[in-house]
Amino acid sequence: MLYKSLKNFILTFSASLALWSCSKDNVTIHLIGDSTMADYEENSTQIRGWGEMLCQFVPDGVRVRDCAIPGRSSKSFYEEGSWNKVKDSLNVGDYVLIQFAHNDEKDNGEEGPSGRGTAPWTSYKNYLSRYIDEARQAGAKPILVQPIVRRYFDGANITARGRHNLSSNPTDTTLDYTAVMRRLSIEKDVPLIDLCEKSREIVEAYGERDSKEQLYVNADNTHTQAKGAIIYAIVANCKLGDLKVWHGHPHKPKLVVNPRRMDYGEVFIGDTLWQCFDAVCLDGLDIEEKRYLTGIGQLTVKAPAGWKLSHTLGGEVKDTLCMSATKGVAFFACCTPKAEGTTNGTIYLGSHTCHAEIPVKCVGRKVKSQEDAFIHWDNIHEKAVSKNLDAKLSIVKGLTSANGHFGMESGLWQAEIDEDGNRFVQLKIVAGKKDVRINKLSLGVSPEMCYRISYAYGNDFFLRSTVGERQNPSADGLAVDSYSTSVKVKAGEMVLFRIYPWSKQARKNFEFDIVNVNIEGTAIE
Repeated sequence: MLYKSLKNFILTFSASLALWSCSKDNVTIHLIGDSTMADYEENSTQIRGWGEMLCQFVPDGVRVRDCAIPGRSSKSFYEEGSWNKVKDSLNVGDYVLIQFAHNDEKDNGEEGPSGRGTAPWTSYKNYLSRYIDEARQAGAKPILVQPIVRRYFDGANITARGRHNLSSNPTDTTLDYTAVMRRLSIEKDVPLIDLCEKSREIVEAYGERDSKEQLYVNADNTHTQAKGAIIYAIVANCKLGDLKVWHGHPHKPKLVVNPRRMDYGEVFIGDTLWQCFDAVCLDGLDIEEKRYLTGIGQLTVKAPAGWKLSHTLGGEVKDTLCMSATKGVAFFACCTPKAEGTTNGTIYLGSHTCHAEIPVKCVGRKVKSQEDAFIHWDNIHEKAVSKNLDAKLSIVKGLTSANGHFGMESGLWQAEIDEDGNRFVQLKIVAGKKDVRINKLSLGVSPEMCYRISYAYGNDFFLRSTVGERQNPSADGLAVDSYSTSVKVKAGEMVLFRIYPWSKQARKNFEFDIVNVNIEGTAIE
C-alpha cells in the first residue's frame, strides 16, 4: 500500500519539549546546517533545501535567514568561521535552528582525513554544544533539528544507516548521531524537532519508487527536490508553531511557488535573461487520510507580456504551459526587453482548485557603448587571454596543483556526494575601466569528477551564490559544461569564483583537469 498509516505531524509533538513564548512580534530564525537545509539558486540545480522553503509557511513578521552551506559538518561549519558570521548577526530573542549529521558521517563515525567527520559521542556532541552555548550567550534561543533521512531502503523500510545510525547493529547507539542529539537536548534543555523520524514516516509512506520520483533528486538519495523540501518545511513549520516561536498564524498555501517574486534587474535591450521557478500543488494534502501532497488535475502557467515560458533552460518558449499538478514542476521564464524602462508583470499559475501569482520585474537598459568582455584559459594553470577583465588562479586549497593537474593532498579521494568547503580552486576576476556583466561561464572538468561552482564578492566568501554543478560524473568524456549567469562587476572591482570538486568513487592518486574555461560578458557604459 502506497500510503501507510502516519502520525499526524501537525497536531502532535513530543510532550517532553519545552514551550517557549516569544517576547516580540518580529522574529528572526537563523538556520545553520548542510545541503539538505541550504538555499539554492533556482537556475543552477534541481536541489532544494527545506530551509529554503520554510519562509513560505511562517507567519508575516517572521524572517527566515538560511545560513546552511552544502558539504558542511558540525565541525567544518564551526572551524571555517561560518558560525562566527552567523553569531555576530544574532540579536536577543532570535532563534537558531541547528541541523548537522550528514557530513559528520563522512569518516564513518571517526575523526577522519576529510576534516569533516566527527565521532558522535565526542566531537559531534561537543560542536553541537558549542552552538547551543554560544547562541545562548548572544541572547538567542537554540533549537536542535534531527537530520532528514537518506533514501536507503531495505524492503519497505528506511535502514538504520538511512536514519544516521552507522552501527552494524541497529539497536547499538555507539555511532547513532540522532541518539546523541536526543541526549543533548535533554542534558541542555534544548527543544528538539525530530525531522529524522518524520521524514522516515513520509518517505516510507511514498515508497521506494515514488519517493525517488517526487521527493528526492535523481543524482543521489540524500538531496530533495522542491516537493520533498516543501514537505519537510511544512513539518518543521508545524513544530516551530508548537514551540510558540511566533504569535501569528502560519501561511497554508494550496499552491507553493518558489521564488515568490523574480527581479531580473537590468537587462540590455535585445538580450534575453532566464530564471527558473518551482510550482508544487498542495491541494492533495489530506492529514486525516494520511496522504501527502498528491496534487490533482492540470496546472496551467501563463506568462505576462514581455515574458515567455519553457520547460527547459534555453528551450522552446511559449506563452502558456500545462503540466500535471501531481508532482512538483520546474519552469523557466525569460524576458527580452525591447525598450528602456521598467516592465512589471505577473506569471499566473493555477488549477481548477487553486492558483498563485509570481510578480516579475525587468529594467530595460539602453547601452551607450558596449564591447565584448571575456577570459579564456586552455588550462586553468596557464596565463589567461582576456579583454576588459583581469583574471588569475588565486587560491588552491585542500588540493595539490602541479603540471597542469589537481589532486588530493592525501593522495586518497573518498567517495562523497557533496562538496567539501575546505577543498576548492578559486579564480579572481577583476573588471577593467568599465562595468562588466558576465552572462556565460563554461569549462571542461575531467569526467570522473563532480563539482559545484559558486561566486561571491567578498574575500570571506560567505554570502555566495551557486552558478552551476555536476552532480554525477559525466558520461561524455571531457564534456564542456555551460552555465548562464547574471553576475555584475563594477569597474575596478572583483568577483571570486570557486570550483568545489568531489568524487563519488574512492580512488588513490587520481588527478583531474580544469580546461577550456571561458567567461563571457559585456563591458558597458
